Amino acid sequence: MISKIDWQEFEKFSFECREKYIPVVREQTAKLLCDLVQKNAPQNILELGTAVGYSGLLMLLSSPKSKLKTVDINSQLCDKAKQTFLKYNVADRAEIFCSDILSYLEAETQQFDFIFLDGPKGQYIKYLPYLKRLIKSGGIIFCDDVLYFGMVMDDSKVIHKKITIVRNLREFISKCQQDADFETELLDMEDGVLILRKK
Repeated sequence: MISKIDWQEFEKFSFECREKYIPVVREQTAKLLCDLVQKNAPQNILELGTAVGYSGLLMLLSSPKSKLKTVDINSQLCDKAKQTFLKYNVADRAEIFCSDILSYLEAETQQFDFIFLDGPKGQYIKYLPYLKRLIKSGGIIFCDDVLYFGMVMDDSKVIHKKITIVRNLREFISKCQQDADFETELLDMEDGVLILRKK
């Protein structure tokens, strides 16, 4: 595991976020994310869903030469993320964009070696064409929370008011799996992870 990350410290950080109802990537998923970033050492990372900078910070600590662009529409969270990056001395490698994710994706022209998708779950399907355009050949797209509290795989768990999100996630997973340009791996761990590698 990554030597520069004190996981006890980050577990405390995660707990404090959850106490404030700020969603952050779960422990096992975070470790898998860090392992992939460390092994692939991406030059440029795009993160969709910044929150307080927790996962962005973990990725930057996992790969000291990586640069991060991270996008979130919530200006208060973006301000907190800036403080997080400053505290851990990675602010020089992180750019924060306070923007609607879809609008950002429509305008972005840079390609990335690694994309971490952790924004609004019901929007993943709308993001997919842009993700495919922005990820380099050989690059990885790491999609978090794709099983959505178990609802995506089990109809008996579906809450009626969440049915649109569940349907959209099912369509997203299916389209990714059927796309010949991607190698896909769906992991039933924590809240579900879909890993895409562009051929």
